[in-house]
Amino acid sequence: MVHPSPAPVTRRIAVTAALLAFAALNRALLADLVIVWAPYFPEPFDEPRFPNDLLFLIEGLALCALTPRKAGLGLGQAEHWRRFAVPLAVVFALPPLLAATVYAHCTSRPFHGATWSMWLVQSAAQEFFFSGFVYARLSEVYGEPPRNWRGAAHPVLLLSALCFAVWHWPNVRWLTPSYMVFQFVYAPLGGWWGVQMRRWTGSLWPCVANHVLVNWMATVV
Repeated sequence: MVHPSPAPVTRRIAVTAALLAFAALNRALLADLVIVWAPYFPEPFDEPRFPNDLLFLIEGLALCALTPRKAGLGLGQAEHWRRFAVPLAVVFALPPLLAATVYAHCTSRPFHGATWSMWLVQSAAQEFFFSGFVYARLSEVYGEPPRNWRGAAHPVLLLSALCFAVWHWPNVRWLTPSYMVFQFVYAPLGGWWGVQMRRWTGSLWPCVANHVLVNWMATVV
């Protein structure tokens, strides 16, 4: 497979900066929209977060729909699933194992008891936004990451993970300082780890399934 050459450095810098800014400001922008929208939206199952999370999900799906193939909305190619079956299984299994062991024994577990909207709707929305839209836009300027081992450190994966970490910064308003430091360590590492499945299969659905599972476990352990 021939991978296209990266775009000129000025375009790469501009796109990267724009995506980082979009990730950093996205939650505030959605919160402002929800203020307008929420009064007209019935609260299903008494879940106050649902309008915000649903709006994020709609946004992520709409952005992916601009370039559905590049965003990984398909299932990818069966040969790639077969070829990377073992590493896929390892990458998929490790995050829930860590949630069941490391997170379960943390003195602070801020997501314990969180509602279904957080672990189901918001988790899926994050993957559509980062593993779908952000990954696709970065691939356009940095080139598609190769599936060999060198591709694990490709700029598309590293910058997707950075955008994912930046998106979490508003949590400083309610997380303890020690847990916030912990989150700023595991968020980029987890984002980088999970998006390997996107690189191997060409599909974001393994990332969606894994993120939902991990965040569900964080609410019950």
